[in-house]
Amino acid sequence: MLGELLKYLFVYLVSMVKFIIGPPLGFSSRIEFWATVILTISGMMTSVMIFTYLGEQARKKFLKMFYDLKKGDNKRSFRLIRLWKRYGTFGISFLTPILFSPIGGTLILTTLGSKPKSIIICMLVSAIVWALIFTYLVYFLGYKLGG
Repeated sequence: MLGELLKYLFVYLVSMVKFIIGPPLGFSSRIEFWATVILTISGMMTSVMIFTYLGEQARKKFLKMFYDLKKGDNKRSFRLIRLWKRYGTFGISFLTPILFSPIGGTLILTTLGSKPKSIIICMLVSAIVWALIFTYLVYFLGYKLGG
């Protein structure tokens, strides 16, 4: 019983940090498809909620360590600003599971001035779509390859 709970908890915690790892971890842990989808979405959304509402200190450190997004001084920040201006909160949210971590994507959006409600809704839609796609691919390929 405790072993099962720890498997579920581990998939959830890993998905908080790196979304794309959740489905393969769920499959390798022999967790059911829908449980893996829910754990992956829940992990990402926990990070999104924490860093949307409580991430002011993390955002300041993020800005100092990686980007000066307000000025756009480097290529990376310029690309992010251009992406945000072109596609908005949904564009960054949609790319978060594949290009950024849930934490990174949320910090980018809060730094660029997206509204908390918008961040949460867009990230939730993104998490649902990508969790279904990634989990389906992992489970389908895993079963096809004899896993």
